[in-house]
Amino acid sequence: RPDGNCGILVSWAVEAAKDAGCTPRVIYPHDLDIHCCIGCYQCYNTGTCVFDDDMTGIIDAVRGARLLIVCTPVYTNTVPAGLKLVIDRMQAYHAERTLFGGRSGHAGILFSVAGRKGGDNFTCVTKVIIPFFHNLGIEPAGQVLIDSVDAARDIRVLPGREDEVKRLVLAALRR
Repeated sequence: RPDGNCGILVSWAVEAAKDAGCTPRVIYPHDLDIHCCIGCYQCYNTGTCVFDDDMTGIIDAVRGARLLIVCTPVYTNTVPAGLKLVIDRMQAYHAERTLFGGRSGHAGILFSVAGRKGGDNFTCVTKVIIPFFHNLGIEPAGQVLIDSVDAARDIRVLPGREDEVKRLVLAALRR
């Protein structure tokens, strides 16, 4: 949600990227038309998916990005369904890179928030996102995982978090 805690994290990242002279693009999967992957593997024959939907624009954005930031709340101990759709459909980008080569060296950052207290809340999220990065040739460049958000309600009240996010984004862009 643009007005939720992940939206706040993204706004800090966007500000840092703009300060570094980059043109960030924020994608909200739930606002897009994305079909679920059907596992047909036709993308491994052609390098493109059989579906013509909003994933084409997402793949184009990732292909050209210096830095990919995945920002997600923890839902039922993992990533929300919309993000999982994107992850599954990015298999077409993996196929493209496998068939035709592609740029490596992108950096990736994970931002996540969990309502409950404890680092264990992020176990499944990190086990989904880090392999996702590796599958696409994206080198993990750090993460900011914020727990106990139900108690804080608004992450802007947590000291040092904005600076932590901005420092991490700037460091990843300098790589």
